[in-house]
Amino acid sequence: MSAICHRCGAFDPSGIVFRGERIPFCSTRIYCPKCHVRLEEKCLLGILVLNVGLGLIGFLSLWLNPSSLVGRVFANLLLLQLVLIPSTVVHEFAHAIVGRLSGLTVLRVWIGRGKTFCRANVFGFDTKFKTIPMGGFAFLSHGIETKLRLRYFLAILAGPLSNLIILMCAWNLAAWREFDWGRSIQLRNLIVVVQIMILVENLLPYRIQTAVGRISTDGRTLLQLILSKSPDVLNPNYGFRVVNHTSQPQTFTK
Repeated sequence: MSAICHRCGAFDPSGIVFRGERIPFCSTRIYCPKCHVRLEEKCLLGILVLNVGLGLIGFLSLWLNPSSLVGRVFANLLLLQLVLIPSTVVHEFAHAIVGRLSGLTVLRVWIGRGKTFCRANVFGFDTKFKTIPMGGFAFLSHGIETKLRLRYFLAILAGPLSNLIILMCAWNLAAWREFDWGRSIQLRNLIVVVQIMILVENLLPYRIQTAVGRISTDGRTLLQLILSKSPDVLNPNYGFRVVNHTSQPQTFTK
């Protein structure tokens, strides 16, 4: 059944590529992949602005009244967002570093979503920092086919493993008997909470729509590498191709 994108008017004769989303207070709307990415990025930006806004209100409340319950809760929400950024950076560069050590080619690393506001060479990797500091991707490719499944498995496992290591290190520092967002600033506990959030999000086996197409989470890719005869990461049609002299199949991991 054919479909038309409600945002840009693009036409999908098969009706398979486009996606329907239930918008609050509106009927279901159909989006092409590009418009769906824009919708998702707007939602992420909205969540970010809300968290930062509430966080600033929280710290202002604490400045006016150090015993403010609302101030502590909102301040902890902002700290949660701030801890998420470096945790994501560690996750993506773990993919990149182990990928390189495993003999894969690291094409680039993205930190965040949306438009690029800064591009730099970080640890020898072409890195783009995006305007919405939520999530990220590591773009991998390969040339030599030897032990390819194992090399991709190690590179993709490295991301969640880095967060697990942080979680284990921070666990002993956390004060769980005092875990109450309205009681005090919970930075030590939040470090653990953020690592758990990242692990759950990345290890659940599902696909998401991104600016570079539909991709699998780390969990789904790891399962494919173990169980599937043709994992996505080994498929030349997976991801996208950059026009260059190698024209090697590429993959990217969250």
